[in-house]
Amino acid sequence: MIDDDLRIDIVGAAAGDRERESETLHGVQAYRRAAPIAADTTRQATAGLSFASEIGFDHPMSVALLIRDTADAQQRLVPVAAQQTFVATWLPSAIALGLAWVPLAETGFDVTSDNRTAVVVELEQLRACLPAYDVERLDRLVAELRALRFDAGATAFLG
Repeated sequence: MIDDDLRIDIVGAAAGDRERESETLHGVQAYRRAAPIAADTTRQATAGLSFASEIGFDHPMSVALLIRDTADAQQRLVPVAAQQTFVATWLPSAIALGLAWVPLAETGFDVTSDNRTAVVVELEQLRACLPAYDVERLDRLVAELRALRFDAGATAFLG
């Protein structure tokens, strides 16, 4: 579980508080040293954002769950978070908690019957670290993941 001081720092940084942002950066760097996998994921995600800006793609991206139902050829897109919200709030919290799957949502990954339980467990851990306005979307994401019918041919991509 994340301690309350770091949670406040993360929320403060997301709100643009420069002093808290500096403290949060220091805290995240400490976690990066302790969790090299999460740090590598963060570096890759940050590099992707820099590249997008360099090529002139400044439109806000978003993280969403794409569900494809092969039985009736339907697709649904479940919005999760704006890219800026994900990078400023979800990602630092996930790194601080040492989560493995949540940081991967920045670039995207397939949710399968094999990893669904682990993804849901991580999202439930993340819930305690998010501001109230993000919790509603996170709860919807968890409900959608739990309702996936892989046995009926559904596929899902989170990213």
